[in-house]
Amino acid sequence: MFTADPNITDLHIGEKSLYKVMFSIDIHQVATPELSVEDARCYVIFFQDGNDYSAYLGLYFLNTGRAIYYPYSANPFHPGVLPAVEEEAHGFIEDMGFMLDELNIAGLSAEEKNRWIDEQDIFAVRKHPSPAASPGTSVSHQDQSPDRTGMVEGGPSVPPVHQAGQGPGGATFLSGREREAIARLMASF
Repeated sequence: MFTADPNITDLHIGEKSLYKVMFSIDIHQVATPELSVEDARCYVIFFQDGNDYSAYLGLYFLNTGRAIYYPYSANPFHPGVLPAVEEEAHGFIEDMGFMLDELNIAGLSAEEKNRWIDEQDIFAVRKHPSPAASPGTSVSHQDQSPDRTGMVEGGPSVPPVHQAGQGPGGATFLSGREREAIARLMASF
């Protein structure tokens, strides 16, 4: 079972041994008791520590830049349980309407893996804490058509950006909200 843990504000993903990462290729509106309905993206992250594994679901709310993490209740768990945990994670996320894609961790160099992590707003250090989710808090999905955001391999992409302003060579950087708007626009073509 995956249950919200308001005490988790950062998974320190770059410091752990990633086993598997899945992420939503679409954006859906999600509501929690603490927030109004908001566009969100989701992540499913598996870490390996020796012979054991840990699993976490993450919801990243695009407008507020907040995240809620849902650890698996039996973390850490043995490899024999891995298929059942993965199936439960898929069900949890897909019940909200998200479509998942898997990041090929084994096929990435350390530099590529770190670049991908840096491009994901959910893993950036936040100045504001995650919303005050109560343990056991569930989320609900509000029906809407899936949006393709360009995160699918070979699809349209938006350059990774970390802050607004101009960068080297006069390149203009966009905020996360602006990137999402551009990704939606590109996906509509």
